[in-house]
Amino acid sequence: MDDAPTPRDLVLSDALAPDIDTESAFRILIERCCIDVDVWIARFLERDDPQGAKKARVAIRRLTTTLDAFRHILKRKSLATDRSKAKAIFRIIGEVRDADVYLDLRGEVAKTKDRKKAQRLRDQTRGKLRKERAVGFAPALMAKVSDGSLFRDKVRGTVARKRPLRETAAEVLQECWDGCMSYPADLATLSDRRRHDLRKALKSLRYAGEFFSPVWPSPLWPVLRGNLRGAQDGLGQLNDLVVARHKDGRVDKDAEAAALACASDAWLALRAAPRWWDEAAVQPHGIGASATVMETSSNLCATVTEQG
Repeated sequence: MDDAPTPRDLVLSDALAPDIDTESAFRILIERCCIDVDVWIARFLERDDPQGAKKARVAIRRLTTTLDAFRHILKRKSLATDRSKAKAIFRIIGEVRDADVYLDLRGEVAKTKDRKKAQRLRDQTRGKLRKERAVGFAPALMAKVSDGSLFRDKVRGTVARKRPLRETAAEVLQECWDGCMSYPADLATLSDRRRHDLRKALKSLRYAGEFFSPVWPSPLWPVLRGNLRGAQDGLGQLNDLVVARHKDGRVDKDAEAAALACASDAWLALRAAPRWWDEAAVQPHGIGASATVMETSSNLCATVTEQG
């Protein structure tokens, strides 16, 4: 359901050498995020296709993940303000995205009135974003980065800005990993809300992993990323079905069970995997077996997502 890294992602991420400092890495990543936010908000404002709303939200979530990952070098007040603005845009567009997902899920069964309502919502949301000058958000954030006003400038902040990226990235990934692993192995025991929260935590881990993968060029990462996507996609499909069920009362138990099974397989494989950024945790003799299991579950989830 989420997008793979774009060619620009890969080119810019390659600039994140292990010996680069934390501030330089942040500048590279936030510039990419701001460009993507700018592009996809404009796309949403100009076109009716669902990709605009979907990818604008993906771009904004990547941007807030970047802000969160580097919060220790950013001024607290500025960070809170800019993050709040980003999340406000994210939520506004989210209403349109939810309507698009519902119509796509129900297909021809969706009522004409629901399609008309979705179009009205899209038009109203565009008007609201224009009124609130959402197109100016990313350029304004980049201006703060360029003039340095976003960064902490006291001794502690200056030290953090000069810290090697490898150290900062390891802490960020461990924090994201711990956040995900705080959820139980059995997804069936979670409420719909908690499964949705887990999906958000998995996105943070995945995006952070994508940002910092050049620092640890492990053969495990592509497979682990596949499992992160598999768990996300299964949980996302399940959430879409649950939301649609609450909206129109139609229950598809088989589809919900398949989505949960897909997410569970990928989630269990991920939990059993070594942390790819932690050299002490990666045992060479175990990589082959782990990769085989994870590839199998990732392929299963891809099949379920396509069928859904």
